[in-house]
Amino acid sequence: MGSPIHSEMKNQASHLSLIQRSRILLQVLRKDDPETLYADLTSIQLKEMRNFLEQEIIFLSRARGLTISEDDLRRGYPSVQEYYRKQDCHEPLESCIDETCLLSNPVCFGMKMKNQIGTLLEKLVEYI
Repeated sequence: MGSPIHSEMKNQASHLSLIQRSRILLQVLRKDDPETLYADLTSIQLKEMRNFLEQEIIFLSRARGLTISEDDLRRGYPSVQEYYRKQDCHEPLESCIDETCLLSNPVCFGMKMKNQIGTLLEKLVEYI
């Protein structure tokens, strides 16, 4: 059984830190290759990155007097059904839609997050 300190470090490693979030924004501003943004991130961190970028776009759009919701952003993502079909996945489609496949198929889930992050990065550029 691991020590409480090791357990806490492992828990922190599964979430995006403030430093990682700041680095992501800096890399976006510098227009770095998107691969460098998520090269070392776990599937959980990719999901957090996607959620973080959504919130940044919503914040920046409001600063410009626009109203963009999370639903608006997600409607712009590539079709989950199409992604699922291309992956020839053996999980139920619902697990891809509601993102419960995160633990059972993290590689596929990570690729889905990268696709969505790519869409968000294109949108984010409009606001910076």
